[in-house]
Amino acid sequence: MTDMKHTDMEEINIATDVLVLGGGLTGIKAASEIAGSGYKVILVEKDAELGIQKGPESLIGLKEEVKALQDIEDKIKTDSNVEILTQASLVSAAGVTGDFTAKLSKGEEVIEKKVGAIVVATDFTTGVLNENYGLSLTDNVLTQSQMDELLASESDKKKFANKTIAFLVSLGQEGNSLVLERVLRNVLALQEIDGCEAYIYAGDLKVASNGLERMYKESREKGAVYFKLTEKPEIVDNGKTISFFDSVARRDVEISPDFIVIEEEMCANHLNEELAEILRINVGPSGFLQSDNVHFFPVRSNREGIFVAGSTREISGLPSAWTDVENIAIEVKDLLGDGKKIVAKNKAVVDEDKCV
Repeated sequence: MTDMKHTDMEEINIATDVLVLGGGLTGIKAASEIAGSGYKVILVEKDAELGIQKGPESLIGLKEEVKALQDIEDKIKTDSNVEILTQASLVSAAGVTGDFTAKLSKGEEVIEKKVGAIVVATDFTTGVLNENYGLSLTDNVLTQSQMDELLASESDKKKFANKTIAFLVSLGQEGNSLVLERVLRNVLALQEIDGCEAYIYAGDLKVASNGLERMYKESREKGAVYFKLTEKPEIVDNGKTISFFDSVARRDVEISPDFIVIEEEMCANHLNEELAEILRINVGPSGFLQSDNVHFFPVRSNREGIFVAGSTREISGLPSAWTDVENIAIEVKDLLGDGKKIVAKNKAVVDEDKCV
């Protein structure tokens, strides 16, 4: 007969503060959602600015989203449950769920925080692809980010009046719906400018994202011209002319644009590997912080109590990143509860001083 031994249990207090790493478009939403559940949040951002001031992705045409972002940023800045540390970074982390000790560097000061959970919310970064097209960047050969900035300025965008703009997309890299979304928003913004014409030279047009097909059709109805190509067009004199052979019309099609806009690649944040080493979490494909394991989807890392959101784990637009944040807020509440946890009374303890 097997002897049954009863395990004595006890109630302990655990930390309920939550550390959010990244003060970009995903991080500020995470801070707001978690603080809204009643937990104190420490929001850490390596740069001097938060939110929409540092977002690299295009917000052109996203009036409702921009307003929502600004409202969230204003809210967390006055929320007593949110402590914001800018120009700060994580230097070490130890412990387990409910008892993490995080050390943060801010200038010459090292700040220690006890937290119950950690959320990594880094945004993606962008890289220029002009060399993939054999082009040099000039006043007339622009990156997607440069075009975003020009269109965001009422004075700067006037320079595109009565001009011809050529976009190169999905020919220097594999097609991506977020890259295409940036292009489509630019095209629609340019179509509001008198006399501006847009030509889009594209490989795969991936419109499998909410609203993209509608935007594509709208831009065509307003006069945008799309050339669906299987290879890059011939570009002469750093963009003076762009041409390709049209197999349907059986002739060369050539234009001389006033401006060329080159797509950008979207990459994992360069901080990911450093954070992964400190937090001891896995690095997945292409530098994102979630390994390909169905048990971790959508927002868990390989360590309990450490979560990954938005473009920390894959390239994400605002809607999907914010869905991640909402999932994390639920996970945090389930994990930390009211700050009390039932555990085994007798447990093994490692005495580091006696280790050899």
